[in-house]
Amino acid sequence: MGPVQGHAARPHRPERDVRAARPGARVHERGGILSLARLIRDHADAVEADLQRYYQIDLADLWRGRLTLRRLATLLRYLPIGAATLGTYGDPDAGWTRTDYLLTDVFHALTGKPHPARPAPPSTRRDPAETRRRDNLMRERATRRAAELEQLNRR
Repeated sequence: MGPVQGHAARPHRPERDVRAARPGARVHERGGILSLARLIRDHADAVEADLQRYYQIDLADLWRGRLTLRRLATLLRYLPIGAATLGTYGDPDAGWTRTDYLLTDVFHALTGKPHPARPAPPSTRRDPAETRRRDNLMRERATRRAAELEQLNRR
């Protein structure tokens, strides 16, 4: 039996890049199943501890068939700031809550010195090579889009 007349078949996967829906996504958030497998391989103890602590789920449920990869990825993606898994990425501000930052501000206000444990703010300077690469990408996209619009106007 074919598709219903007048209705186009819907694609099974979204056309947009899911990563693009999360602006500011860090490198460790970009992957898919491979990144999840790498995280479990390299930091199984932290993952297992966080799953148990925050969700009362055993990581072994993944192999028992009670936990899907999609659900595991979702649970790990939205772990609270103090989670052990977040500390495995080597990010200096991983695990820092708003309260931690406020307390270091109080320390700074009282002593006049920055707190020694406070992470340094991220650099706002961009690498010139990265800037050129992004500019070239934007030019290519604009050229492609102009060509597409021209073709549409010819029809």
